[in-house]
Amino acid sequence: FFQAEDGIRDIGVTGVQTCALPISKSELTHLLDEAGLPVTEFLALAPDYKMARSVIRFSKAPEESILSLSHVIAASFRYDSQHQDTPPFSLEQVGAAIVANGDFEKLANSFLVLAAPRDDNPAVVLNDHEFAWSFAVERDPRFAKETVLCRPGVGLSVVHHRLGSDADELSMLSQRLDPEPHQPGRSAWLRFVGSVNRSGWSVSDAAAALRGWYEYLVEQSDRDLGSVSGDHVDLTPFNVMDDHGQIKPFDQEWIWAEAIPTDWVAARGILFSINMVTSVAMPSEGVPIHVGHLVNAILDDLAGRNRRGPEPPIGFMEWLASVQALMSGQEVAQAREELEDLWRRQISIRSAKTARIWAAEAECLNAALASAQEAATAEAERQDAALAANEQKLRLSEETLRGREQRSEERRVG
Repeated sequence: FFQAEDGIRDIGVTGVQTCALPISKSELTHLLDEAGLPVTEFLALAPDYKMARSVIRFSKAPEESILSLSHVIAASFRYDSQHQDTPPFSLEQVGAAIVANGDFEKLANSFLVLAAPRDDNPAVVLNDHEFAWSFAVERDPRFAKETVLCRPGVGLSVVHHRLGSDADELSMLSQRLDPEPHQPGRSAWLRFVGSVNRSGWSVSDAAAALRGWYEYLVEQSDRDLGSVSGDHVDLTPFNVMDDHGQIKPFDQEWIWAEAIPTDWVAARGILFSINMVTSVAMPSEGVPIHVGHLVNAILDDLAGRNRRGPEPPIGFMEWLASVQALMSGQEVAQAREELEDLWRRQISIRSAKTARIWAAEAECLNAALASAQEAATAEAERQDAALAANEQKLRLSEETLRGREQRSEERRVG
């Protein structure tokens, strides 16, 4: 569907049309072509056109990039302020599956179209080897960036561009935007998403999905001191690929000026991994339902200990507030308040009742779609039959006319 002006769902916007215009890509292509604007590119947007976090050019996306694109699409849903507080199914899993199945363009709720008059070609605005763009702008504008997936030759590459002016060096935090090779595999975060979206999941299930990432983090640490160097502050589950058991970091953009306790980096990674999930399935009995308590439970399972309750590790919240304040451009007090609110928040759990209601609604919707498809097919067949009848009449008329002309010619000659 190509969305019409449904901006009334946006905060602070009122008085505009709230419907969506159902129009397929083929229909839109035909209309633009008739207007003298042949389409040269369709670009898919996520989560949608009003707040596009990612732009995908599937026509140029190579097969080996599909797992990475699944991660990009899945991670975009948390930036959609319009989704339900507790979606009836896992948006991340559905998004990733649709990409993997090659159906994202067909099911996207909106797309960006490049079209131009026949003597022009808007595709020149895109480099032929680029196929995906992701934007990180929920931060201090000095650190806003664009990440581009491309295939400049042999192999895939990832290139980062700063969107604003050059960032000043901060006393404790710096940003690196070096080009890097594309890392194959499935992100550790998507494994985590899968673990908490199985009915009856446990803390051990969630920890098992993150174990490869955690063990890699510990390998990078000084075990005697229990700390990692500051260039591992961004070693989170959503910034590592798990390629058949081999952990491969990517997008390690932040560098902290001092060594960091390993537990703090691990707690940060688990905390934000949970925050990036829009909803989870009903867990087993005894699983903590508050974010911070769940972070501690997963970290204890990974570290092989059992000593923490709901409170954050000592010193962790103060350090993390300092880090997030520098990244976001906030005051430390504001960042601390938001982090404490996140720590106390309940995880978003889908109830079995909600799932049943949604399944029933989906069944009704499928039936309505099937009925509409049958009606459309019947109408198409009727139109085809009418066209065939008209063509038959035209042929008969032409034959009758030729017969009259022939008889007339015979009489004239005679």
